[in-house]
Amino acid sequence: MISSDVPFWPREDATTRRTFLMPLSNPSEFLAFGVLGPSNKVLFVTRGKVCDHLGDFTARMVRAGASVEFHARPPLPESILKEYTSFDITEAEKPLPPSSSQEFSSEGSLWPEEDTNMRQAIFVPLPSPDEFLAFGVFGESERLAFVAKGRVRDHLGYFIARMMREGARVGLYTRPPQPHLRKYISNHFPRVSASRSRSSAPETGSASGESHERAA
Repeated sequence: MISSDVPFWPREDATTRRTFLMPLSNPSEFLAFGVLGPSNKVLFVTRGKVCDHLGDFTARMVRAGASVEFHARPPLPESILKEYTSFDITEAEKPLPPSSSQEFSSEGSLWPEEDTNMRQAIFVPLPSPDEFLAFGVFGESERLAFVAKGRVRDHLGYFIARMMREGARVGLYTRPPQPHLRKYISNHFPRVSASRSRSSAPETGSASGESHERAA
């Protein structure tokens, strides 16, 4: 488990703390790098469950004065990413271009009232790493219920908790796995090729919920 008793950050350099979140091949998990800028020196790497840990972890980073960013590929050296992943990062998907989706709203239900079963919330990164895009799909045919955009620091943890309360399965992806959502992207984002195949997402060598400090 991600412990609340172990400090992630040194007491110095509080103004240059950055946290990079990234999806894993298992969309119910995430990987996070804690870095100090402007050199992006990696201080810690941790992995946790999206539903169990991500909201609290994000809030903890905000309280510590760190920015929180969501990346398909964090802006770190290839050697560091390969150390914690088993895929060739040159094959990773690039994040989506800016969307024309609705802005995040905390008011009203985003799901159709007549169907409360098989809800799924899919979160993907945007070119601006402080934002995310969320798709809501439901039913056996995975019909699209909504597309929303929010700020990672302000909305991601809350929105994940909200989706869980409303009975949705939650996952982080570099790109939506459903063909019709990829088609939606190709229709709304001309710069993304609808025929681009989905790359393998990374696996980490650490156990779920564990964190690792990097040697200076």
